[in-house]
Amino acid sequence: MAATEELSRRVREDVRRHRRVGLVALLVAFAWLGGCTPLAPVSQPAVRAALAPPPTDRAAAPAPPPGIVGGGVGSRATGSTEVPITLPSGRAYVVHVPAVDDGRPRPLVLALHGLHLSWQNMAWTSGLSEYADGHGFLVAYGVGAGGSWNVGAGCCGSAATRKLDDVGYLAAVVADVSSRVAVDRSRVYLVGFSAGESMALRAQCARPDVFAASAGSSGALLGVCRPGGPVRALHLHGRQDRTVPYVGGFSEALRRSVAPAREFGVRLARQGAGTVATVLALRCGHLWPRRDNACRFDATGEILRWMSRFHR
Repeated sequence: MAATEELSRRVREDVRRHRRVGLVALLVAFAWLGGCTPLAPVSQPAVRAALAPPPTDRAAAPAPPPGIVGGGVGSRATGSTEVPITLPSGRAYVVHVPAVDDGRPRPLVLALHGLHLSWQNMAWTSGLSEYADGHGFLVAYGVGAGGSWNVGAGCCGSAATRKLDDVGYLAAVVADVSSRVAVDRSRVYLVGFSAGESMALRAQCARPDVFAASAGSSGALLGVCRPGGPVRALHLHGRQDRTVPYVGGFSEALRRSVAPAREFGVRLARQGAGTVATVLALRCGHLWPRRDNACRFDATGEILRWMSRFHR
């Protein structure tokens, strides 16, 4: 009888112990899932703490996100030092700052993904986060509503259908980042791919008081550009691009006609004194140009060198 009671006591203790372990595991799981949702605005020290160097080896890159356009080989270890932020409007963006922040004002680049893509696609394909770490600037990745941007002229996707104020959203991102870390407000730039570049152009035309220059690949100038100041834009486009045709014509992706890319500079040059527009034609298709894809060209490095010449 004593042996039976001792066995029963041990069984009860084992059950209680496993219940405690299970509860701890459940709490850990909920905490981890909570960390994957957009964060409410946090203080600048909290952002810096969240962006501390990860304990893992960044050389061991994860597999690329699905649905990448213009991807290729190479390490793109994103996600470990990016922090999602929710604006008071409910819109979100993702900020990346260098691991070492000495409080010195830094240039800020807003990076805009293509239609139906995501900020992860833009980060992976462009390598902007890694470039920022090596060159001391800040990056904020825009998050388009439903993967789309209201770039003007009724384009594109749900953002255009809902007539969202994406220019206002981008200006709000600049203000929010500036409230968290030191930003050189005279050197705020826009970079985009495809419809993201079209959005960058629209924002620069609408708010030259906020953005010093823009650059990107495979987009198009849609709508009318009537800036209140000089526009500076670098446009890269593959000659074999069929998604947004380099030669101009109807774009199935945008569901509208686009002007030939070679006219980009001429059209922007009409916008006023001080405007600078440069077009680079590449031997590839609808891609973010990299040395390891068909373009054989480092768009990220060239774009950032080109834009850094300008300030407001």
